[in-house]
Amino acid sequence: MKKVALLLSLGMLLTVSCAKKEQEAQVSNVSFTICQQTKSTKSEVSDKVDVEFTKEGVKITYCNFGVTCDFTTVNVTHTLVNGFLNITQQGLPNQAKCVCYTDVSYTITGISKNEVNVIFINGRQVYCHNDSGNDGGEVEEPCDKDVSGVYIAGSWDNPENITTKSASGGYPLVTWREMMPDALTSGNLLHLIEKLSSQNENRMIKSYTDGVLVASMWKNGDMQPLDTYWSRAYSVYVTDCDVYVAGTVGSSTGRATIWKNGIAQYLTPDAICNADIGSVYVSNGDVYVAGSEWSYDKQTYIAKLWKNGIAQNLSSGATWMAVTSLSVSGSDVYVAGFEIPDRNKGIGIAKLWKNGQEQNLTDGTICSSALSVYVSGNDVYVAGFEGNTARLWKNGVVQNLSNGATVASTVFVSGGDVYVAGYDVDVPDMKIWKNGNVLYRMAGKYYVKSIFVSGSDVYVVANETTFQNTAISTAKLWKNGVLHDISNNSTRSEANCVFVK
Repeated sequence: MKKVALLLSLGMLLTVSCAKKEQEAQVSNVSFTICQQTKSTKSEVSDKVDVEFTKEGVKITYCNFGVTCDFTTVNVTHTLVNGFLNITQQGLPNQAKCVCYTDVSYTITGISKNEVNVIFINGRQVYCHNDSGNDGGEVEEPCDKDVSGVYIAGSWDNPENITTKSASGGYPLVTWREMMPDALTSGNLLHLIEKLSSQNENRMIKSYTDGVLVASMWKNGDMQPLDTYWSRAYSVYVTDCDVYVAGTVGSSTGRATIWKNGIAQYLTPDAICNADIGSVYVSNGDVYVAGSEWSYDKQTYIAKLWKNGIAQNLSSGATWMAVTSLSVSGSDVYVAGFEIPDRNKGIGIAKLWKNGQEQNLTDGTICSSALSVYVSGNDVYVAGFEGNTARLWKNGVVQNLSNGATVASTVFVSGGDVYVAGYDVDVPDMKIWKNGNVLYRMAGKYYVKSIFVSGSDVYVVANETTFQNTAISTAKLWKNGVLHDISNNSTRSEANCVFVK
């Protein structure tokens, strides 16, 4: 369920009453929005309730909860008796005669799903096992699907889309929607040349070899194509119930797309827009996607952030800006990327945005970029490069990586330990650091894309290329330094993001 406003933590006034588990069950993380527009009657506002069981307990999100206009806090109490969870929530001081509405969210910790049969809020039933509730509220049943596993977002060539030889030995012209890929042979290789067909022109855009890259999701060895023609998947995020993959559709149009459980949702119009997607992140039911979109008016890329499908510009278009990664902590949204002030010079500046406010991590004297951001507690980590040196910034301060490399591609924090993965094109090799020290080192021309740490296991995905042709890559996965080929017998594949649930 979409949350209609950004939750702002304004304070807590908690009075907890428990008939069961008095020391364990507590109300925490109470947050709410400022008073929304006053309505003359309650019927004009649709209130919705979301119930979610997490590892901490049961999370309640109540949208458009009626309070008096003078409220400054929301008081939450509860009792749990024989499977009946009764919650009372009230806006205080509750003295004004006018009414407004707020979105309130909180978690009652120490309560598991198997302890609760029915949930009431202010006497209204909002949850009952397999029942969806009543009284007009929207209640989502907690998910019983098993979504655990290792997920990898990327692109693999689709053999079904490779044209086959005709009886004469040539390759016939085939048509995919508005695109017309022509074909020719060179030795034993098949080359597809994509053309944009119109009445007045037949312009060659790109050429591809040995297959059509199709956005796909790899889970525990099983491949799931997300589309049927030219597309790319760059990021994946898994919640308790849903799997989100972000990428683009169309080799020339680059239509920004997010797939939720395999179903495509488009973020940009069905027109040539040339969008690049960097990352997807889900927090408190809100889906964030960061990327860049080409502006034909300004002839530059504009950094963008989509929240639940609504776009926000992070840059004006005065300079070239691109987004590579995002991370969300509470109500704070962090986005990493780079800016190129002068395209003739081509020198990038590593950048970090917090809630839309940008910060330069480098001074622009040598080419730099921020490639990955991760927030842990009060600390913000950014991985990238400055010149020919891999960089890790912690709260804006550069930290040196021992036995450095050219690029630090990705950062992840687990249990207080900071993991960074990167590579050196000149050597070439790939490195994984833990707290600044090299944990694993693998020789080969690998372009590292993503790292994820689950318990004691360290997962890294990268793409292997040859010195002769860097455009043809093979997707690879490492678990604790052990290599796994995940190319799925494709002649061309790429792995861009790993997520472990």
